[in-house]
Amino acid sequence: DTTIITANTLAADAQVGNYQVQVEEVAQQHSLVSSYTASDKDAAAGLTGNLTIKLGAWTYDEPTNPLDPLSFAENEDKTGLTIEVTADDSLQGIADKINAEDSDVQATVLLVDGSYQLMMSSASGKNNALEVTADNTDLDGFQFNATTHLVTETQRGVDAEVKINGLSVFRETNEVDDVVTGLSFSLNKASPGEKITFSITEDKGTAEQSVRDFVDGYNSLYETMKSLTGVTRDEENNLTS
Repeated sequence: DTTIITANTLAADAQVGNYQVQVEEVAQQHSLVSSYTASDKDAAAGLTGNLTIKLGAWTYDEPTNPLDPLSFAENEDKTGLTIEVTADDSLQGIADKINAEDSDVQATVLLVDGSYQLMMSSASGKNNALEVTADNTDLDGFQFNATTHLVTETQRGVDAEVKINGLSVFRETNEVDDVVTGLSFSLNKASPGEKITFSITEDKGTAEQSVRDFVDGYNSLYETMKSLTGVTRDEENNLTS
């Protein structure tokens, strides 16, 4: 019973044992908000060019400039996209074009302090971060790459880190079902250093009850069969069943 972790399912073949769990970090999405703003999200923005969005992992210029992306390693298992922006496209239209693609990128138009901005997000995990490049300076307000990063990085892509009996395990999502055999659980929030102890034990009571039920069922069947069969003698004193 905790707000840090939620146990979801326990399979019959779950690994019996005692466990201590520490949630050091929860997984989160990489999110970028454009520096380009609009007073009307549906009005033509007058921008042209191509936006290319890829997914992968960023290395930052730490500790000198920790906010500056330094290098990007593309994740080839994830699907990026390229969209063409025309002068007639509104900010909402750009978001719609991104979402219409079969990719792992999501776009949302937000109203912030009276102006509309575009937010781009990916799936959670360190290797699902976004790189955004443009072939026209019109679209600089959407770029996030090693040379141009005029957007606001509101959240970095981070893997979940959980310790099981002191062993650190990293996952891209907060839904974990492959660490303890037969047990799936959700990570709700980070609480470094706080240990949650739980145990998985054999349910011997279920087995004992199954045996009792079998014995009761067998005895009931035996009594029923006795009432259906018997031995008598006919008029000539011969045995019949």
